Amino acid sequence: VGIILPGKKIPSLASNRILFENGVPVAVLEKDEVKLLQPCLESEHEYYRHALASRNFPTLLRAYL
Repeated sequence: VGIILPGKKIPSLASNRILFENGVPVAVLEKDEVKLLQPCLESEHEYYRHALASRNFPTLLRAYL
């Protein structure tokens, strides 16, 4: 995010995560802190936090991580 889309660049570190919803970045996990990229409901914020913090990856994706 930041190279293709306008906004702050996110460092490419293994611990950083970007959460996309319908192809649009909605939240970022950077330095163990969740930052919202657009306004959302409180229930969505908790869902985003859980999705970014979970470490469950599909088997095919694990080979790349």
